[in-house]
Amino acid sequence: MPTSTARPVPVLILGAVTAAVLALASAAATAQPAAPAAAASQPAGPTVRPAVGTPLAAAQQLLGQGQAAEAMAKVEEAARVPDRTPYEAYVLERTRAAVAQRLGDVPAVLKALEAALATGQASKEDETRLAEAIVGLAHDVKDAQTVLRW
Repeated sequence: MPTSTARPVPVLILGAVTAAVLALASAAATAQPAAPAAAASQPAGPTVRPAVGTPLAAAQQLLGQGQAAEAMAKVEEAARVPDRTPYEAYVLERTRAAVAQRLGDVPAVLKALEAALATGQASKEDETRLAEAIVGLAHDVKDAQTVLRW
């Protein structure tokens, strides 16, 4: 539990991270697998299977209702799905970051954002925003190693 001398995480950075994560999770929850014929004829855009998307959509809904602990349980449910695609891993970690942020767990936010970037699924624009969020959060919690790494 944070003490009274703990500095709050900047709302601007966390707000941007949360908004981006929730938007991505919402899109992922409604994503449908590509039809087999379409997949054979051309590369499909990123999709999330229902086994991953359904718990992540539930996590988003729970987070919106202020039930962060329950939302994290849904994130963990999605994390147990075997053979996740890189895009599924990306959406999962972005959602985990949003939930961890709501729980006030900055180290978990940092770990999730770094894991999301490691999937290689972020656009160049998102890479920049996520890296900036990582550096800002790491700086605020005096995590010099992470700041220097990014």
